Amino acid sequence: MEHSDTSGYEFWLSEAPLTDSPRQEIVNAEEEVTLLELLDRLLTKGVVLSGDLTLSIAEVDLLYVGLRLMITTADKAVEVGAVKLRNGRLA
Repeated sequence: MEHSDTSGYEFWLSEAPLTDSPRQEIVNAEEEVTLLELLDRLLTKGVVLSGDLTLSIAEVDLLYVGLRLMITTADKAVEVGAVKLRNGRLA
């Protein structure tokens, strides 16, 4: 497998906290978790992924794409205000 040279690219990782609530449970690194348990935890609590992509040529920004992805259950999304209900249905 050939690897491309990425020395001309800049990558940033945000160090912003994903939540301002205190961590409620401590996860043991050696604990074995099945895929079903992992999916249940992810959907119950929810996960938000975000990223920014900027295409530049000669230090001129040509394209900016802001990406936000929320993975959770519909009930949790309504609870946190990410989506609204209209006539009992997701709007």
